[in-house]
Amino acid sequence: MRLDQFDKLQELFKELELKVRQLRQENHRLKKENLELKIINNPTEKSKTDEEYLKEINKLKEENNQLSLKNKQARARLDELINLVRSDVAQNHSVE
Repeated sequence: MRLDQFDKLQELFKELELKVRQLRQENHRLKKENLELKIINNPTEKSKTDEEYLKEINKLKEENNQLSLKNKQARARLDELINLVRSDVAQNHSVE
């Protein structure tokens, strides 16, 4: 492997690591936001009917499930790409 190819692989690996870090930060933010929404939508709130409250909670749950699924898919794809880069580097570990 030529040095410039190795450098490109290293850059790709760093980019993938950055995306993983950003994904983890996004997950943390979503969990924090979800907790805040749970506090805001306290069932003891008298201004909402039980039906309205349940609709809001179900909507939040569905949204969180969709976000969770997207994050899991993104994490799986990033893991796949990182492993691909690692195996490529391992196969071509010699630098010309």
